[in-house]
Amino acid sequence: MLLGAVEHFAANRDFVGTVYFIFQPAEEGVGGASAMIADGLFERFPMDAVYALHNWPGLPLGQFGLIEGPIMAAGDRVDIVIHGRGGHGGLNPHGCIDPVRIAGELITQAHSIVGRDIDPLAPAVISLCSVQAGDLAGFAVIPDTARLSGTLRALDTETLEALRERLRTLCAGLEATYGATIEVSIEDKFSVTYNHPGPTATARAAIVARFGEAALAPNYPPCMGGEDFSYMLDVCPGAYIHVGSGDADHTHGLHHPAYDFNDRIMAPGIDLFVQLAHEALTESG
Repeated sequence: MLLGAVEHFAANRDFVGTVYFIFQPAEEGVGGASAMIADGLFERFPMDAVYALHNWPGLPLGQFGLIEGPIMAAGDRVDIVIHGRGGHGGLNPHGCIDPVRIAGELITQAHSIVGRDIDPLAPAVISLCSVQAGDLAGFAVIPDTARLSGTLRALDTETLEALRERLRTLCAGLEATYGATIEVSIEDKFSVTYNHPGPTATARAAIVARFGEAALAPNYPPCMGGEDFSYMLDVCPGAYIHVGSGDADHTHGLHHPAYDFNDRIMAPGIDLFVQLAHEALTESG
């Protein structure tokens, strides 16, 4: 889509001002946006606003998701290692510190934090998504360690910090209760993807001008997914837009093994980038 917009403006110089095209690498939690910012992106190429699109199978083809304020969540990666004391699950389980048992309790209690320790009006997610411990062949062997990984998500930094603190407190309590040692590593992966008021209005005007009022998804909610583009929005005003790609032939969500990119959104995406540039340049005078 971005290359299509480049091709359009290379052939049509019907604008006044400068349009930069940013090809951001390593979006999936690897820090491509942060690397570009650290490399002087906004100092070398001064911008009044920055915009991005993302295909969105949860929206029908022909619609666009856009809201002012948080549109996607801040997200952390969580890694937990439980160090216990292994042994024989039949002969001396009482002489062990069972990390599998502790992992089970940790999962149950962690997944209740959002329901009981976080403001119910502040959207938040804790998901412990993977567990590794022991060997299925060693059915009677209590292992020394168990490892878990997962994610924390929130739409504001205060809620995210509350999730972090509550999870650390829970692990400390389980350490004291069972005599284990629990390492908790929390890595900041994404900040909140925050759509600024002015650029959001510009993006809304571009969508309506090119596709009509009906193309704006009504009552569009924020998403608890995370987005690396958020770091660009932390240092430059801008907006992030979801491009609806769902139809009868494209029903699988993002990251699903059977996901198939809907090529039919390519042309509308190019058109939107072109219209966004014109609207933004008009707004900046």
